[in-house]
Amino acid sequence: RTFYRSNQGHMWAAPNYAKDQSRYRAILPYLPKSPAIYLDIGSGDGRDFRILAMAMGARRAIASDVVDVRNLPQIPGEEFIEIKENQPLPLSLSSIAACSFLHSAHHAQDALFRLADIARVLADGAILIIKDHNIETDTDANLTSFEHFVYSVGEGTATISDAARYNEVEPMWYYSAQWLRAHICGLGFTELYFGEEMRRQK
Repeated sequence: RTFYRSNQGHMWAAPNYAKDQSRYRAILPYLPKSPAIYLDIGSGDGRDFRILAMAMGARRAIASDVVDVRNLPQIPGEEFIEIKENQPLPLSLSSIAACSFLHSAHHAQDALFRLADIARVLADGAILIIKDHNIETDTDANLTSFEHFVYSVGEGTATISDAARYNEVEPMWYYSAQWLRAHICGLGFTELYFGEEMRRQK
């Protein structure tokens, strides 16, 4: 779990994985209260997006993804915008008070472009929460891709016969935690909070 704060007051956070909203307890003291606009990148079914939106009491909550697959019910003030690869979000400069990018970077071919665009829309004092896999070796990548393959078979979006070509069925773009930290710092963010799981990797 890591927070970054830039000279402009932006912050970044990367919480550890967990199976329920307790994964976010450590960062709750750092979250803004009742932010005017909260944005989530790669929202998927919307579960984690809604956990954080409700924890912060966001007045306006914007989900986003390449396809809208959110489950119902929605929360008050929830909206959706479509992400187009390597295209900026239809949001104004410095307009977002809080943003999250949760277990989505490895699915996004344009993840580094997306991070730069997030920095563009963050307001002074905004917070960005990031969570993703820490991939340092080929073994890490293969095991994580296999995990995704098992999920895909269970969800019916892949079959056993897809095993040999799964990287074509579900392409992945992996980063190590340390590389991603350095990249984010290069965007002007500095570390504020660093959790136990990632600290062991230092």
